[in-house]
Amino acid sequence: LITADAMAWIPPRPADTHKGRAGRVLLLAGSMGMAGAAAMAAKAALRAGAGLVTVACPAEVIPVLQALVPNAMCVPVDSLESRIPPHDVLAAGCGIGQSDAAARALTGLLSREPGPVILDADALNLLAARRLPLPEACALTPHPAEAARLLRWPLADVLADPLAAALALTRAYGAVALLKGHVSLASDGETTLIQRRGAPALAKGGSGDALTGIFAALCADAAVCPGLSGRQRLLCTAALASLWLGLAGEQAQARFGDRSALTGDVIDLLSACLRSPG
Repeated sequence: LITADAMAWIPPRPADTHKGRAGRVLLLAGSMGMAGAAAMAAKAALRAGAGLVTVACPAEVIPVLQALVPNAMCVPVDSLESRIPPHDVLAAGCGIGQSDAAARALTGLLSREPGPVILDADALNLLAARRLPLPEACALTPHPAEAARLLRWPLADVLADPLAAALALTRAYGAVALLKGHVSLASDGETTLIQRRGAPALAKGGSGDALTGIFAALCADAAVCPGLSGRQRLLCTAALASLWLGLAGEQAQARFGDRSALTGDVIDLLSACLRSPG
């Protein structure tokens, strides 16, 4: 069981820290009509401590993203064929859609990616529909409906036994699974971490994008979860990201209520959870 004490896995930064040492995140995210998903993932990654965030997206949405998240860099998704920006972790799927172009971009990037990789949202839907080249260090972050598609199970079966579903995901895809829900489960097939913090205020589109950004930032920062490496570290950063989002969701609900809190409010409260985990 992961409790608020696990926030201690995020250590204070040394005085000489610079952006190159704070972690580089590459996001394959966004499309026409879903630029907000990319913006929320990028902003969450920055709020969670990433030193450099680059969003690979269709050229036509770059002006929108530059306005929404000026701290993030943007590159046209087509440019990835010739040059992939330096990064410590790749997070893909937030708002990319399920078009053939999105599938080609994701497949091309994964075929050259050593990991770690975080797949969410449309990347999971594309994975459910076709084979994708997954690196060994890979994490899947489905909600129950996405897990049902990935496993080809009835949704009712995932909801009835989420632990069995999380374990089945690790076996089917050889990846760490973070099955999101009222109680979230992170599993590598051997160890399962249970995360219970959160609030109804998180029941909004965008919460999953924020989680992806937080997870990517923690994964990119070598100082987080000290002493761990490989899949074990991927597992622990997955659970830690879920915890951090849950704590921020609780704080957002305390301020804005269980209906009116927005994902941007949750992201802005991430820093408060570091000062006082609760």
